[in-house]
Amino acid sequence: MSSFHAYAEYYDLLNQGKNYREETKYLLALIQRANVPFNSLLDLGCGTGRHAELIAQDGYSVMGIDRSDEMIRQAINRKNELEKCRPLNLEFQQNDILQLNLNRQFDVVTSLFHVICYLKSANEIGAAFEVVNRHLQKGGLFVFDFWYGPAVLGQQPEKRVRSVENSRYIISRTAVPEHDKSRQVVTVNYNFRVQDKQTKSIDEFEESHPMRYLFADEAEAVLKRSGFELLTVQEWLSDRPINHETWSVVCVARKVQER
Repeated sequence: MSSFHAYAEYYDLLNQGKNYREETKYLLALIQRANVPFNSLLDLGCGTGRHAELIAQDGYSVMGIDRSDEMIRQAINRKNELEKCRPLNLEFQQNDILQLNLNRQFDVVTSLFHVICYLKSANEIGAAFEVVNRHLQKGGLFVFDFWYGPAVLGQQPEKRVRSVENSRYIISRTAVPEHDKSRQVVTVNYNFRVQDKQTKSIDEFEESHPMRYLFADEAEAVLKRSGFELLTVQEWLSDRPINHETWSVVCVARKVQER
């Protein structure tokens, strides 16, 4: 089954321990440190919209894009609930990063939670960065994170089992990685077992998520070809420099040329 098909229904429960507020504060601090005008933001691969809605609640104009219809449906439903209390300058749209053409430009473009790693090749990454360029104001910022090659190669992905539950579901997820070093790809094969507490039914399904890790010099080279200059590369959620143990890396780049 393709990435994020059935998975989307249980996405928020599986990520219930993720501190979206802390991540949003960190992201806004990165942007503010670059000292650029910032009123509008485009979030590529927004998932169910948790980062986007928090940024919008801070007073910014935000558009979230995701290729999953189900993710966008959930994002819109939560937005509608939030707007019962206060209006938000927040939009969501189903679309693919590589096909995106909004005929609009933003002050900042983000792509978080390793969305860039879902692009299958260096050519696709370059094409995506060109799309980002076209949707950014001159001097605007592109912030994205990715799995860092030296850490992946040094630590090696391992089989992991995780169980979570809420008032409705009990979910067990087994992740079995397959590592293709020649393509810089770790395919994470997920096996899900979902028990519905109300109906007592059990749903089992599988999904495969190919993740292409990057190296810092590779990311910088693609950014340069796509009209960006790299401003910051560091460990995600910290200001520490990257090393061979840094699994998750964040880059901040500025648009310097039109593409």
